[in-house]
Amino acid sequence: LKNTSAIQSKLGKMFEYFVVALLVLPFAAAGKSTQKDGIYYLQQDDFDQILGEKTFAVFFHSPWSDISSQVLYEFEKSARTLLAEDAGVSFGVVDMSQDEYTAFRFGVDGGPQLRMFHEAKPYFYEGNNTGVGMVDTFRKHGRSDWTAPEREDKVIELKDVAEFEAHIKKEKLTLIDFYAPWCNHCKQLEPVLVEVAEELSKLNPPVTVAKIDVQEHGSLFERYEMKGYPYLMVFKNGQHTNFEKAKNPANIVQFVKERISVTSASIPAVSGAAYSFSDSRKSAAVVGFFQSRSAFEFQQFTELAETMREDKSIAFGHVIGSKALEIAARDFGLTSEDYGVVVVRDRRLPVRKGEKRFALFEEDPMQKDVLSTFIADNRRSLVGYANQESYRPVYGKMSTVVLVFMDIDWDPDTFDTMSYRLNLVAKVAENFPDMPFVALDHSEMHALRNRVGLGENDNDMTAAVFVNGSFRYPLDGESNVDTLAAHLTAFNAGELTPYSKTQKVPASNNAPVRTLVRATYDEVMADTSRDVAVIFTTPWSKDSTKFLPVLRKAHSLLNEESVVFYKYDCIANDLPEGLDVEKHPTLLLFKAGSDRQSQPEKYEGPRNSKSIVSFLKEEASTLNPQPVEEQGEEAEGEQEENTEESADNHDEL
Repeated sequence: LKNTSAIQSKLGKMFEYFVVALLVLPFAAAGKSTQKDGIYYLQQDDFDQILGEKTFAVFFHSPWSDISSQVLYEFEKSARTLLAEDAGVSFGVVDMSQDEYTAFRFGVDGGPQLRMFHEAKPYFYEGNNTGVGMVDTFRKHGRSDWTAPEREDKVIELKDVAEFEAHIKKEKLTLIDFYAPWCNHCKQLEPVLVEVAEELSKLNPPVTVAKIDVQEHGSLFERYEMKGYPYLMVFKNGQHTNFEKAKNPANIVQFVKERISVTSASIPAVSGAAYSFSDSRKSAAVVGFFQSRSAFEFQQFTELAETMREDKSIAFGHVIGSKALEIAARDFGLTSEDYGVVVVRDRRLPVRKGEKRFALFEEDPMQKDVLSTFIADNRRSLVGYANQESYRPVYGKMSTVVLVFMDIDWDPDTFDTMSYRLNLVAKVAENFPDMPFVALDHSEMHALRNRVGLGENDNDMTAAVFVNGSFRYPLDGESNVDTLAAHLTAFNAGELTPYSKTQKVPASNNAPVRTLVRATYDEVMADTSRDVAVIFTTPWSKDSTKFLPVLRKAHSLLNEESVVFYKYDCIANDLPEGLDVEKHPTLLLFKAGSDRQSQPEKYEGPRNSKSIVSFLKEEASTLNPQPVEEQGEEAEGEQEENTEESADNHDEL
């Protein structure tokens, strides 16, 4: 895809056809829209028919998002208000868990998002998400004199790599769209970028938006290790940052605006200023001391600070001038005559006994990657602290981390209680120097708390060991010095069993397709005398819902006791270790025999009962290969034939 234009063009076209088949055909039977209290709950089958030429406000809802549910409440309340006064606007909701295709059509990436429609043409919603803001904005759109905003296309087309190089060198800050002409997502992004370019042109100084065809200029695709199209990057002084959020105007503009500010703050050249800087930011801090802004080391320092901008748990600052090195020598023992960098740990958190609050870096010459590693190794206190923003960049990739959940409150009036708990944890941490500890707030980090198996533990302080972001070892009951130390000792000795999320074991389990849960999975697999066919599903997958009756029919046609059928909910249960299920539904056959779990047979044929029966008779260890019996062919009925036709379109999902 990256070597020659001719090959890229052909592959691009092939991929375009594949994308159409992948994204359009699976949603061929989405159903009809419904209406309640005057609000339409829209489906793709009659979406265009219902909108017609009317003025419509459509809310694209993500039911898995708490924020989306809150905005939906305000949207429906505003809709009922305006419908009662006949404001000239109709209202609709698209549930993106049920109708992904309609969201795709209108470039809705993530959620929640609002779109306004006038005479079937979409416009970006430009109000806020409060009830009052929605009502005001919708009223403006409902007026007979409303006119669409005219936007000049200010996106610059870069014709070749040389022009691209000149552009990022000339512009101190610029947003670049790397696209392919055949890419549907790229086409959906075009009006978004026009709006973004308009907003960024109003800044002082203005920020440019440009785009370049990386199908034609494949060297850029390779240089920046892109993984698909479109790819957005912000270049600041030639250094790039990938944009990886939902591609809507508000997100993109905010992302660019954040990069206007200087990443490293200027600190006065006075003794103790580095500590004061860390205290004021309420975080760990990296402070550099340099003789001048033109110094090579200062350029390296600021470039590293820019690459770490997204890490909100650490602050960068610098001291410049003839006294800078003198101050660093007095405060931190600097001996270098060129520069120095100190990592100052958060004063609020405990450090190891005898350990200084800072770590000094003065290697010559300075190398960004070496300094980056030094910061990672020295930024953490004995017991660290993380929130939603800082957990992933600091602790998310660690092989092993001890998570301690408590009520985190930095208010001076209540800090003593929290500090007492932190110091209790620090006593344990002193004896386990190879294990990083992090304190987390019960409420803010509730999703992680549930994930590691502490969701039903209501004690004031709870803890778990998290290994490789996968294996979890929760401590039952309340965590104190003794129980936590005993738990970690048992973990190091290999005496703990990892926690697995599981549904309750069903009281009765004799249906044609039985329920398999994580708690019973090992027991079922231990009985190697029978073949086990398992369909792995998710509750919101329509394909899973359609596949289950087909599987029940296959059970009836096969009529063999040596083959047992199960269904496994991949959301309510953790997947067993080593089992890789990337899409849902997936049907796996675990053959009778001692090595059944090492290489299950994946079913990839049409989703109808006859084909499944043929697969089982050919692959199941307990059955001899034999032709599928003709009986029951007519009984498949029209419904299953339709399922097969629809399912064929799902096989590559």
